[in-house]
Amino acid sequence: MSHSGSNTMWFCTVWIAPKKGLGFLIATNVGGAAAAEACDEVAVALVRRYCSPDSAGR
Repeated sequence: MSHSGSNTMWFCTVWIAPKKGLGFLIATNVGGAAAAEACDEVAVALVRRYCSPDSAGR
């Protein structure tokens, strides 16, 4: 699950992995499409690191 928002001056996104008991909040003080893309890239990296089958114990 995820939700994102902006007021054009900042951008944040929340990704939640309920089955893993994890949630990620990524925020930046920049708005616009580039900020959204960058935050999503960070979220994907976090999900890959902490939610993949081989991430047990991290």
